[in-house]
Amino acid sequence: MAQNKKLIAVVAVIIILLAASGVYWYATKDNGDDANKVTFLVQDDTGVYFWMSGSGETAMDALDDAVTNFGYDDVYEESSGWITSFFGLSTALNDNGNYSWWGQFTWKDGAWSYNDTVVLSDIKSSDVSYILINYGEGTMTGMDLPATTPTPSDAKVWNHSTNGVVFAIESESGLYFYINGTGTTVYDALENATSNYNIEFTGSEWSSGKAIKTIFDFGTVNNDGVYTYWNTKVLSDDGTSWETSEYIVGNLESSENAQICLLYSTGVGTPTAPVYSA
Repeated sequence: MAQNKKLIAVVAVIIILLAASGVYWYATKDNGDDANKVTFLVQDDTGVYFWMSGSGETAMDALDDAVTNFGYDDVYEESSGWITSFFGLSTALNDNGNYSWWGQFTWKDGAWSYNDTVVLSDIKSSDVSYILINYGEGTMTGMDLPATTPTPSDAKVWNHSTNGVVFAIESESGLYFYINGTGTTVYDALENATSNYNIEFTGSEWSSGKAIKTIFDFGTVNNDGVYTYWNTKVLSDDGTSWETSEYIVGNLESSENAQICLLYSTGVGTPTAPVYSA
């Protein structure tokens, strides 16, 4: 009986040590088997965001890899370890005398921590799991974290799946990303996609069918007779560009629409998000 008690005690100690080790590992690096993998949260100054991931020796290498993997090469520029431009958003002086730029936050001790001293090229990927790349306004003392910023527990990276309908969602700022979902109608597929990727979405019931009310809490806004809303774009006949849909999402069949672009704008101009090509 004494030997059994000793054995139980030894096993208990081993379990505790393993648990402690596991807690430390997940607290410092929790991106699976790839020690150089970093998951990035990219967010613009309107609050629209998406997740992507990449690998490399440094955080900048991982970001460059993610940008390539997710097809953002043409809308991304970096220099000396800093992001100089992304989606056409670069360092700019505002009317109030403050600057807007791509600030970086690192997930540390259960919170986003602003980083203004170390460039991404000096951060080892093996030392960090999550980085927020945020375009926002700041001062000489730094940049405030947007109130709507999600945490890594909400991270959902699109895996390039084209099952169902692929949605290109484009912010008024020009930031865009892709997700996919399934369902009989495009509305059903959008509801499924936003649920799968933890994106806030609400629908509305019209006499003519189901439509979009809000995405990221952005809905139809009337500004002195100029409306900003979610424009539904469908593929052109040759499948290479976008054209405005005659129908709301609830009246579009998923089987006939492999890709949809949802552009938040006043209805003027065309999306900068290209048709997705695997």
